[in-house]
Amino acid sequence: MKRVHSWASIVGLSLLAVGCGGSTSEPARTAATSAPAADAAKVAYKEPRFPSYLKPPASIDEVLPYVRPLARAKSGLQGAGLGILEKGDAVLIVTTIESETMIVDAVKKALEERGVTVDVKRDFELVGVPQKAAEDYRKVRRTYTSEQGYMEAANWVEGNFPEPEKAKDWLRQRNPALADKLFPRERELSAAQKAIYETMRGENVGKAIREYLEKHPTYRGAFWGKGGSTTLRRFMHPAEKKFLGTFLVDNRWDVMSRQGTYPGDLWQLAEDQSMEPLVHVDRLEVTDPEGTHLTSDISEQSALNWSRGVAATSSCTPDVMTTRPMSGRSPLRNASFNSRMRSRVALSMCDMRCSSSQSARRSGAPKRGEEPA
Repeated sequence: MKRVHSWASIVGLSLLAVGCGGSTSEPARTAATSAPAADAAKVAYKEPRFPSYLKPPASIDEVLPYVRPLARAKSGLQGAGLGILEKGDAVLIVTTIESETMIVDAVKKALEERGVTVDVKRDFELVGVPQKAAEDYRKVRRTYTSEQGYMEAANWVEGNFPEPEKAKDWLRQRNPALADKLFPRERELSAAQKAIYETMRGENVGKAIREYLEKHPTYRGAFWGKGGSTTLRRFMHPAEKKFLGTFLVDNRWDVMSRQGTYPGDLWQLAEDQSMEPLVHVDRLEVTDPEGTHLTSDISEQSALNWSRGVAATSSCTPDVMTTRPMSGRSPLRNASFNSRMRSRVALSMCDMRCSSSQSARRSGAPKRGEEPA
């Protein structure tokens, strides 16, 4: 069968540090791309700048104009938006110790204006952790900023490995310098803080949410978490259908910045165009500037699985469009995949098969089901 020869290249991202709204000059760009690695650090970029328009709000009334559109948006990160709620619905919104009360209250009011009953609970409250203990725990864990993006790896180890301490010990034996970067001693938890950490693990919060909803059977469901909706949904088993979506609009940075003014239809179009070619891919190539060069053939079924399972609304970024759905076992949104995309995938597969059939006939090869002459 003749395959459509397409390539997928996942290239290591080069992060360009530029200021908000600023850019480097043309000579700086040339220097950044052509200079040796040893000289790259000498390129002078503009300092990052904080958006002047983003000031702390003084009242809910200042926030409402920003959250009212969000309260009507039916699409959200990795799932549905608050706009799916209808008049007469009741909903649970789960926030965190970092959620800003004024912003959350504004979201609650915007939904109540639409006739929705809103019940707001903090995650630590649901699992029985006192607020002071949760605040102290946050101070210990928040010892870095987004500039240390590699710290996400530490969170993955601590949050997903069944025995994270063994993984840390293994790394300390083999690469002490890297271990000190990822797991600095100042982030080590006391016995009491470790108990809080275990209590507030996702599976425990998910169980508490499910039990709370069982006590309030009239609630349509819950909005909870900042991402990883597939995992959050699983944490609420067997009430997965009660997970309505993530809840990111709990702080002024996300709610009141201008990033929300980006046209939703244009965003969706960009995602669609990123996903459409995946059904044609027959080879995967992974490279990075340090010399990595891995290749692998991709079967037609794997390509189909990838194209069907990679969709995660508002998340089709290079770090989220992973090849994990190729197995067909853990698609991000396979069940609720956009019907328009599903039709395109079907048409693409039909085009591939029709093209293959025509090529076979021209070559004199037998059609499927026929015996060789």
